[in-house]
Amino acid sequence: MGYRLLIFGLMATLLTSCSLYDERDDCCYQIRLHYHETIDGVDLYKQDIKSMQHLLFDSEGYFIRWIDSPADHSQDVDITGLDNGEYTVITVANATDKTLFEDYDHISTFRLVHNGHYTRTRSESEDYADSDELYWRKVTFTVDGTSKVIDCPLSNLHCHLHVTANWKGVPKQSGLWTIRLFHVHTEYQAGNVGLEIRERQFPVETNKRGDYRKDADTFNFELEGVLTTFRWTNARLPKLQIWCDDEPATTMMDLAKAFEEWGWYPDRAQVQEYWIDLQIGDDGSVDMRASGEARVNDWIDGGTIGY
Repeated sequence: MGYRLLIFGLMATLLTSCSLYDERDDCCYQIRLHYHETIDGVDLYKQDIKSMQHLLFDSEGYFIRWIDSPADHSQDVDITGLDNGEYTVITVANATDKTLFEDYDHISTFRLVHNGHYTRTRSESEDYADSDELYWRKVTFTVDGTSKVIDCPLSNLHCHLHVTANWKGVPKQSGLWTIRLFHVHTEYQAGNVGLEIRERQFPVETNKRGDYRKDADTFNFELEGVLTTFRWTNARLPKLQIWCDDEPATTMMDLAKAFEEWGWYPDRAQVQEYWIDLQIGDDGSVDMRASGEARVNDWIDGGTIGY
């Protein structure tokens, strides 16, 4: 009887034990990365994160392989099968075919490039359309034979500009109305951290710039639109203009002027959400003010700016 119990005990141990170095083993992990998007104490992961892609690099920065995300869209990503040593994982969330992963053979050359262009009536322009609503994280860890859980808060790599425009009179033009942004950056050096805001990291922006265009919704002489771009910085803010068909309908608006007046500092904001209202005159001049819906981390109330 004693021998039977011993045999059954050994069999149970073999069936339930696991090897940290066997990728076929589902019950163990070397590293577990726990992802979340917690803002003001609320985790918005299930609301905002649609997909994740993970790139694994070795201690010298060379790309090893892609890491699969769980099929159930779990917030936990388990990594196994690694030799002891130091590794880095870069995670990019919500990337579609509008975002290119370029030159990731080495972490120092890895770039995320916006590749979504504005298209109207089957023709594509050089202007950019909305970017993906990207999120990002870089984490470095050491594999040493023990299981570890690493906290990975995702950083918001996009900016939303909410625009509402009204005319003081009746618009002189009619046609297709578009909202345009000029000189917005379109590329990240995705392997390097350039900015940290509390527990969140943000990659370095390159010098590559482009112009954006968004078709506006119009109703009863009111124009609305939300533009999605890569993040903005204090040093380089875009310019804004309203167009009708292929002609400008307003003066050019330098957003740096308004942001300085209102005390808005993009480099301080973990989430960049900006609301502005425009009043357009007969001559194309514009009065701009911050909308009452604005909820930016660096909010300071301000007045109306004339252009």
